[in-house]
Amino acid sequence: MFTQNRDYVYVYKGEQKLSEAGLRKLTVMERKVKVEFLLQDLPVVGGKGKCRLRYLLGGKEKEKSWEIPFVSGGGQMQFLQKLEEAGEIEGIADCRIFLPGGKEIRGEADAVTKEKQNVEEAAVKIQETKQKSEAEEQQIKKPESKSEVMPRNEELLSASQNESRIEGKESRKELEIPENQVLYIQDLTQLLSMGEKQRELYYNSFLLHGYYQYRHVVAGKGFIGVPGNFSQREAIAAKMMGFPLFIEAENLQNCEFGEETRTEMPQMGTYGYFLCKVG
Repeated sequence: MFTQNRDYVYVYKGEQKLSEAGLRKLTVMERKVKVEFLLQDLPVVGGKGKCRLRYLLGGKEKEKSWEIPFVSGGGQMQFLQKLEEAGEIEGIADCRIFLPGGKEIRGEADAVTKEKQNVEEAAVKIQETKQKSEAEEQQIKKPESKSEVMPRNEELLSASQNESRIEGKESRKELEIPENQVLYIQDLTQLLSMGEKQRELYYNSFLLHGYYQYRHVVAGKGFIGVPGNFSQREAIAAKMMGFPLFIEAENLQNCEFGEETRTEMPQMGTYGYFLCKVG
């Protein structure tokens, strides 16, 4: 079993969100777990905290903690720990960092723990969408089994429902983007009508973060772009989440996704798009 979950984390006191904290990546590889936090601008006054991991093994929840020393003044910090068990680990129930002063670092969904929230969820949802589409198609093609004539109101209702199903099926046809054109996507469900990689990105937390901030993403021949202003911090987060290349907005129409490096670093604060290769 291999699963990986990457998301943004925040500093909380109780249920109150105080500030952004950085990124968290949790990886399960059969009998091993890797915990990674990339933290920025920590509001810490010094002292010891801990990272607590809760995971599923043999149908039961187990717990592992690591002490973390914090320096006065906070700042940047990278935390990495690995764990290995005798049997296969079935998933992660919860992982958070407890700070001195009663604060903690966790994700937005962690208040109500979601077990096994990982890439497999995306695959399940995609499969459910596909099965629903096939079921609707079969229902449209199914011949009438009754010989009696339906009442007029039922006839109109049935026609309306069939028309809605046909329109829904047409909208789910796989989109093709012509060469040298960029599609501005304001409805994220359009990603589900593209290739497998695009459908996986529908659940990518970096993409969702950019979409809800700027209300769109872009798609070109072979790439998906997330809008944002360039900074070292944002570039690190983007690369960690699968968007390694940045391009200025004015150059987007001529974009060709090639090398994942560039000779000149963009200016800080430049508006553009972080790109992920999909073709």
